[in-house]
Parts: sequence; structure tokens; C-alpha cells
Amino acid sequence: MQLYFEGKQIGGYNTAACHWYFLEKFVSDHGGATIPERLGFIKKSKKQKSKQGKEYYREWWILSGTGPAEARAFLSALREMTGVDLSGE
Repeated sequence: MQLYFEGKQIGGYNTAACHWYFLEKFVSDHGGATIPERLGFIKKSKKQKSKQGKEYYREWWILSGTGPAEARAFLSALREMTGVDLSGE
């Protein structure tokens, strides 16, 4: 499941790997590492090659788990970084 904010992909839930995630670009543009770190997210990085053959690092933040606590942590981080409350409460 992918989520978009203001027309850009920001993260979502990876059903195959069972983790919530935020893209690094979104995190850096919306308050930095403090919020996801405080809520238990871990930064990941993977070296990749572009179609033109240039190497680069893809970076993202993950929180493993399928339970309600992980979903609440994702929603809390999203609310703090965007000011949008999606909890339905």
C-alpha cells in the first residue's frame, strides 16, 4: 500500500516484508529524523544503479510489524510530519 501527500509518494505499508515505511525525501522535507527515530523507525539504505548506470543510494525508514501499535506509530509520525490526522478519532 502506497500513500501520497501533496501529489508525492511518501511511504506506506509493505505487505510482503510486513513493515511500515516512509521515504527519506519525505522525512527530510518534513522535520527530519527526530520524529521517526522517536517512534521506533529505523533508517535503511541500499545501493542501486540508475537506468543510466549511475550508482546511488535509496533510503527509507521502516517500522516492522503488523499490529495496532505499529499502525498507531505510523499514523502518529504522519500526523506530526504533515499536520494531517488520519486516525479517525
